[in-house]
Amino acid sequence: MQLISHVPGDVTTTADGASRPTTISADGRYVALASTSSDLIAGSVDDNGFDDLYLWDRLTDTMVLASHSLDDAARAAFGQSTARAMSPDGSYLFFGSSATDLVPAVAALAVQAYLWSATTIDVTPPLNPLFDSTLPPASTWWDSDFVWVSWSGAEDEIGGSGLLGSSILWDGLPTSIPDGVVDEPQATDPNSVYSPALANGTAHYFHLSSCDAVGNCSAPIHAGPFWIDTAAPGAASGLASASHATGIPTSDPSIEVHWTAALDQAGLSGVAGYALAFDANPSWVCDLNLDVDAATVAITSADLVQGSWYFHLCARDNAGNWGAESSIGPFLVDFAALPFVDGFESNDTTRWSSTVP
Repeated sequence: MQLISHVPGDVTTTADGASRPTTISADGRYVALASTSSDLIAGSVDDNGFDDLYLWDRLTDTMVLASHSLDDAARAAFGQSTARAMSPDGSYLFFGSSATDLVPAVAALAVQAYLWSATTIDVTPPLNPLFDSTLPPASTWWDSDFVWVSWSGAEDEIGGSGLLGSSILWDGLPTSIPDGVVDEPQATDPNSVYSPALANGTAHYFHLSSCDAVGNCSAPIHAGPFWIDTAAPGAASGLASASHATGIPTSDPSIEVHWTAALDQAGLSGVAGYALAFDANPSWVCDLNLDVDAATVAITSADLVQGSWYFHLCARDNAGNWGAESSIGPFLVDFAALPFVDGFESNDTTRWSSTVP
């Protein structure tokens, strides 16, 4: 149950006179009522003591004085007015009135018939905008849980009630409809908004309807899906070398290392590749440079100088998140550990010479 004949701004307080509905639009949005009240509309003047004709909008809970005087839309005309019929969309009222100041040069000795056009009633939704850009683009992995959307070009029809703003919705469905409540007031184009924090996954969509000042909202436009991945991939494991044992000196200056591939969480962007380094430090801060792709699970260094060497790597996923570092070492490159090559130990004398130097 809803009180129609209430004072402005207080839906529980009745106006100061008697009110009765006389007709209603076909869709139930607009109701015409006759009332002796003087306070149904803020700032109006009603001192005639008669029923005056009002039009109430159910969606916006606003009241319009239809039977107003010719020279003052806020003053009730001086006479009895009662609606007889309404057009289906509520834009026209047919009513009778004994007032003499509704139109020019009428000396009403009896009730006259009038047709009132609700020029202040707007039943046409605004035109929707176009999306300027989104960050990230749709169907692109993104390492932030916030999405940004920008749009321009919404407009109301000429003579309409004016563009109030946008009703928006973020959810996991591609064709949802916003609730018609303006969430983003219209500003100078381009207009934009950030999403709330979104969970990891691929089912995030943005929906927008343009709404005018009396509650008409357009059919929505949609953007998405937006793919969110803020989780780092796992670390590579099983690091080993087929060419060098850790801590054992060897004369081989190039080091082979292999590993078990890093894994990303199921349903997220997947591992894109690795950053790699051979250096003399047992620990390493990942340099965030993608050196090899995800299919690479082994690497051989260039020839290294003599010393103690370590190998490091970290994985990056397709959204740009970097995982933890994995390391192995030390590998000891020691040229003093070169094997004899004169064949003495192996009894290979083919390279010996009888010539005395």
